[in-house]
Amino acid sequence: MRRIVCLGMTALLLQGCGTDLESVLQFTYPLISGDYAIGYHSPEGRFGIGKSSLTLDGTVEGDILGPNGATYTITGGLSPTMELQIDITGPDGTVDFQWLGGTVDEHGVIEGDFVLDGAESSFAGSKNNEITEGDPDHSFDGTYDLTATLGEEERGSTVFHVDQGHFDLHLIDLDDNLFEASGYVTSDGTFVLGEVSTTAEGQFLAEGNVDQESFEISGLFRLGDSVGVLSGGRAD
Repeated sequence: MRRIVCLGMTALLLQGCGTDLESVLQFTYPLISGDYAIGYHSPEGRFGIGKSSLTLDGTVEGDILGPNGATYTITGGLSPTMELQIDITGPDGTVDFQWLGGTVDEHGVIEGDFVLDGAESSFAGSKNNEITEGDPDHSFDGTYDLTATLGEEERGSTVFHVDQGHFDLHLIDLDDNLFEASGYVTSDGTFVLGEVSTTAEGQFLAEGNVDQESFEISGLFRLGDSVGVLSGGRAD
């Protein structure tokens, strides 16, 4: 899902000049405060899924986890100019990070760009892992194979159908845990997840997309403190 969200590195673009800061905060925070699921993408591909929270007092904190086990810590808060001032700490204590900007809207959709270790990258996601923008597209209708891999181990696979742009997915892993997701596919191949659940312990997040030409699926999933890879494509 080329969209997953990052409140962890976002500037808020607010309209209404002349409104005092206290009134703006009182109006805006209830709309955008909460927990966000975030997908991070570099030129080499996906490198992590993150969680960030924005509290009513403007504090931001969260993390990014990658399939390679790397963990990044996000801390910061809203400035008086309504921009998020964010610090990111990498596995070695520091990271070469430059925030380029981003937006969050009243629907809880967040996206933006940043530079990490010299490479321009992007993030996208949503409040409560519920992305609402885009309409179902029929271009990707068909039957797909999907495999979930954690480290070097294949954890499970399934076959699911996209019909009229909508899908329901059910996957059982090696430990007999059930993972379920439903939603639709947008015109750019983004899997928009309306419902995501699992019987396994730990919070479950996922993001993915299908390529418009090859119909190959790529994505990441996060269960607790582990991040795995989703892969697949059109079934023969």
